[in-house]
Amino acid sequence: MRAFLFLTFSLVACAAPVPGSRGIDFGIDPTFETGTTDDAAAAAVDLIDSTTHTLRIALPAGQDTRITDAILSAWRAGVDVEVVTDWDQQNDPGILDLMEAEVPLRLANDGLEYFEFALGRDVVFPSEDTVLSSSFICSDRIFFLIANDLGHVDERARFILSGNGQDFTDDLLKEHNQLFGGTDAVSTTAFANPAKSIADPRWLYRMHDGRGLELWFGPQQRLTKRIIDAIYRARANVRVLTDDLSNDGLARALQDKAGLGFDVEVIVGEQFGTNSSALARDFLNSSPDVVRRRIRGPNPTVVIIDTERARDGHYYPARVFSLSHDLVSAKRLYQGDPVKNDQLIDGVLWVVEDELHQGSPRRYSQPLRLAVDLYEDHFARSRGL
Repeated sequence: MRAFLFLTFSLVACAAPVPGSRGIDFGIDPTFETGTTDDAAAAAVDLIDSTTHTLRIALPAGQDTRITDAILSAWRAGVDVEVVTDWDQQNDPGILDLMEAEVPLRLANDGLEYFEFALGRDVVFPSEDTVLSSSFICSDRIFFLIANDLGHVDERARFILSGNGQDFTDDLLKEHNQLFGGTDAVSTTAFANPAKSIADPRWLYRMHDGRGLELWFGPQQRLTKRIIDAIYRARANVRVLTDDLSNDGLARALQDKAGLGFDVEVIVGEQFGTNSSALARDFLNSSPDVVRRRIRGPNPTVVIIDTERARDGHYYPARVFSLSHDLVSAKRLYQGDPVKNDQLIDGVLWVVEDELHQGSPRRYSQPLRLAVDLYEDHFARSRGL
């Protein structure tokens, strides 16, 4: 069930920047922005067009040919390019263009079938349930862009993180090296355990304003569980924006906090219930104290924690989580049946902490202000679920 399509393979994608690149910065100087599909595409094209030596790209889809046309232009100009995309998107017009031009390309996440010893039977996950959601670009080994999604043309809002920083980009390159080399979320050992390794990224990157930025890769670093843990640690409030919520552990974490009197809200999109109708019902049945809303159209996954004053009268550091996929199950099987789960999805999560907000929008850091504005815009357009 596995296929590879590429002409060259780089064993070391994280070497030092080549001579003539646009400088070396061992700190991190990020820019955060939210916007539309067009905004994300424009940011991606700008970065690709400015590349002079190397491009490493995780592209979940090739529907948006503006991005793939920019990749083709860079390839034809002599830039060293590697692209990984999802198996199910191989007939997208942009992906077909890359194949025709023989751009080094790998098709990832092509499904999984294995023998489940606990059940005594084969378990099958079709390719549409095993997803490459990682959306990032590394340019000249120092410049980067991460978005909730690149390459699709839906109306989902995008949260875009871009900038420069050698350490940060180096860790993205390690992740790309695994994906392009053939080790993705559906690569397993003989006992159906994940073969993908932790790329040993730094757990915290210091931004120039003194705040910390975290970067995590799934499935090996269990992205949904990190969000669940953060919800249990919340001191004041929780805001969840996602397209589909099909994780029973997350549903119980939200209810546990709401049941204790914490302010908890969830907004889902039009795809709610499509990943697993049983888990969607579980969420609805198990979270009576959670404020639940639904919006027409798809959502990005953004979680905001502790923007309000806690019950002890203090403000605690607010945190913003931006994830490249829905909040799906953390387990492969639910009541014995296979479900879409984050163990078989390649994804990226970044997290920013704001220690200085003091509950005032005037004091919000840029990513916190953007996340709150994004959430409030979706809340204003939502209705009760």
